[in-house]
Amino acid sequence: MAERFAAEGMKLAIADIHQPSLDEAAAKLRASGATVLAQRVDVADAAAVEAFADRVFAEYGTVHVLCNNAGVAIQQLPVWDHPLENWRWIMGINLWGVIHGIRSFVPRMLASGAEGARCKHGFHGRAHHRVDGRLSVRCDQACRCCTE
Repeated sequence: MAERFAAEGMKLAIADIHQPSLDEAAAKLRASGATVLAQRVDVADAAAVEAFADRVFAEYGTVHVLCNNAGVAIQQLPVWDHPLENWRWIMGINLWGVIHGIRSFVPRMLASGAEGARCKHGFHGRAHHRVDGRLSVRCDQACRCCTE
């Protein structure tokens, strides 16, 4: 998505908890000519997401497109064998990360009055497991009701 938005001339604000991945993505986008604000953010931390939103709005004035789509999964164990710590980590990112993004960005997007503001939130709305034992919690349908 970021490459497409950059090709359309949009300024980008990207975030990741993993600094090397963030640096690599920002460098690749900048090499293509994009304007990129990159910040390390743990989306499970409401204050970190709010600080990112503060910086984005301070530097860019408004946001026209929000891709609020951080997500994780764990494959080491069958879903029923995962400790609660794994569930908390996954829900912190896949559910609370989406909620923090909505709360930090969407009200400001609406208040700005910018035309054409769009949001894409999270995963696909349910906790599930596959036969290979992959555990993932998909939450966007639950979050969609907060923004529609």
